[in-house]
Amino acid sequence: MNTIRDLISIHKYDKKQVSKSFSSALTISLLFALVGMLSVSYLANGSNSRLPFAFAADKEFDIDLDIEKDPIKRGDTQDITVTVRNDDTGKRISDADVRLTVYPPDSDSTSATDDTDDDGKAKFKVKIDDDAETGEYDVKIRVSKNGYDTKTINTSFDVIKKHHHDDDDDDDNDGDGTGSAAASAAASTGSSSAAAAAASGTSAASAAASLSAAAAAAAAGGSSSSSAASGGSSASAVAVSD
Repeated sequence: MNTIRDLISIHKYDKKQVSKSFSSALTISLLFALVGMLSVSYLANGSNSRLPFAFAADKEFDIDLDIEKDPIKRGDTQDITVTVRNDDTGKRISDADVRLTVYPPDSDSTSATDDTDDDGKAKFKVKIDDDAETGEYDVKIRVSKNGYDTKTINTSFDVIKKHHHDDDDDDDNDGDGTGSAAASAAASTGSSSAAAAAASGTSAASAAASLSAAAAAAAAGGSSSSSAASGGSSASAVAVSD
């Protein structure tokens, strides 16, 4: 009987030891986890961390955009400067990746990328061709860097004609007028030639040939008119460089 009681007592004693060992192990594990969290927080935020007991959230950008000309004329070059700062501290951020995309009104977009310099600036040049389409050009700026939330901002600028007469419709009208004038001049010359031939007693065949020449000249003038009109069309062209 004593032997059975001894065994029960020993068994109870072993369960208490296991419970104490488990509690100690759990406490040590929690301490290690807490130290790990503190280490990650300080490494991410530096020694001046305001939240030492929590994981650091990604920082935010403050983006300033400067467009030199708005509106800008055809044939000119647009200068765009992007300045990137830390939204909390105001400190300028270097080595941030900046992607600029320009969207003409009715053409394909054009993009370029650049890294910010020590002053937190990325600079781009947008060449507007002489025959670029006029209207509003949308601009999208995308900035990214490790440790920061990627941020995108949008703006726009207008492209206008270089001169008042720099217009597709004006070009078309000028082309039609030139062709019509050439046709009229040719027809007048042909008629005069026919009249002169008749007055000098030339044959009817000669007069008919002269009239045919006039008709051919008039047709040539009309062809010039069509060519001038087709030359009035324009295609948009924009080149972006960093």
